[in-house]
Amino acid sequence: GPVKVAVLFDISGSMRVGTKSVDAQQAARHLFSSLKKGDEAALYAFDTQLQKVTGFTTDFKGLEAKVDKVEQPFGQTSLYDAIAETAKAVGAAAGNHVGGIPQRAAIVVLTDGIDTKSRLTPQEVSAVASSIDVPVYIVAVMSPVDDPRNPDYGTGALSSGLTDLAGWTGGDFFIAIAPAHASVAARQIVGEMRNQYMLAFEASRRAGWRSLEVRARDREHIVRARSGYTAGNGS
Repeated sequence: GPVKVAVLFDISGSMRVGTKSVDAQQAARHLFSSLKKGDEAALYAFDTQLQKVTGFTTDFKGLEAKVDKVEQPFGQTSLYDAIAETAKAVGAAAGNHVGGIPQRAAIVVLTDGIDTKSRLTPQEVSAVASSIDVPVYIVAVMSPVDDPRNPDYGTGALSSGLTDLAGWTGGDFFIAIAPAHASVAARQIVGEMRNQYMLAFEASRRAGWRSLEVRARDREHIVRARSGYTAGNGS
């Protein structure tokens, strides 16, 4: 089905290190080039504040051009706050249908994963995104020496909780240490968004957060679904 994706671009000071900013721009171009007729995309950028570069549009060539004009990295990082604000914006814009098929909405975050100034925690952001059913995909652009899978990796460079945040919302977490990795991640994200099942169930009458687990009978299959939902007061 058609997709509606908001690309959230990190322009904080830490993105100036090495080729992070350039790699993130390339990842955005890969994602926009994966879209087709019926899709929509928007571009947001953030440091300590969120800014809407371009609202949802079908002009993907125009979006690719906008990527080159995103502000130069500067300042601290409110990564979690920016994801929450973007999730609300995507939720407010969701609900469109193309040829009778609902658009699948999601956020794709291009960042080095370093958060220095957020007020919200990963759990709080996950609750916001899950309440409006917006999965969050995170592409962490970094150099090989910063790769957390590297046995010589030092602690503290990558914000903890990013993998959990993506998983809790039904998204995924990718590490891109080369342009080819970003290209593969972009194709996988868009591919997953186009192929989804909609499951219905009876919600709990008890107010509060309720965990939810979706499993496939074939254990080789990977299921991505949000980890729970916020129930009403039962009235």
